[in-house]
Amino acid sequence: VHWVADLDYYDKFLPLGEGSEAAFISTGKELRDYETLIEAFHKTGFPLILYAQKMRQAYFESLHPKENIEIHYGNRLIPHEIALVVAQSRCVCICCQRSNYTVGLTTVVEALALGLPILCTRNPQMPMDIEAEGCGFWIEVGDVKGWEEKLQYIADHPEEAKAMGKRGRALAERYYNIKQCGKEGEQAKVSVRNARRDAIEALKKANKDGMPEDLQKEYEQLVQKETDAYAKKVDELVAAKEKDMMTV
Repeated sequence: VHWVADLDYYDKFLPLGEGSEAAFISTGKELRDYETLIEAFHKTGFPLILYAQKMRQAYFESLHPKENIEIHYGNRLIPHEIALVVAQSRCVCICCQRSNYTVGLTTVVEALALGLPILCTRNPQMPMDIEAEGCGFWIEVGDVKGWEEKLQYIADHPEEAKAMGKRGRALAERYYNIKQCGKEGEQAKVSVRNARRDAIEALKKANKDGMPEDLQKEYEQLVQKETDAYAKKVDELVAAKEKDMMTV
């Protein structure tokens, strides 16, 4: 079950970050490449709002952030307040270190739900291609110049940035949303039931070809047990995903 957003929840936040004064924003904490991001904003001078853990305050102070970078510290961020700030931003920045999994995916999906353009470190593990979908740009790992260029592009092309956000929201409505997750769960259970039907039919045929009836019944019980187990697993995955999205 892929990562999704509760669009009804994010619809409460009116995207306001279309003006030239709106700040870029960075909210994620896991495996973030803050040095590259901060250097790019030092060179461009664009406003950046950055959320970070309180325990890393000394680290950020060592980077000597300029006045255009506003850092908010807190060990536990309140989702509602963060979503409101993100919705008022110009663009979502996800600058990450190299990784072998989908680091930054939660932030990407949130940006899609809020209809905001995305600048993100290229990660082959991501399930979507934000450039191919027209909702943002990939930037290579550690590429300060690449960040400078894409930040400048977003600043210089507000109408295209707005269009990127709309295409991202359309992608979320089409695929990365909690309702679609439920539909896929039902489709998965249909596949499980179809597999059960095929297995039962195969056992009936085997019985006609000489399999003892008691052995057939034993195998049918095993098939039913596996069917129930897989259907329960699908329900658990969907429920867990829905719970995640209601609490993120």
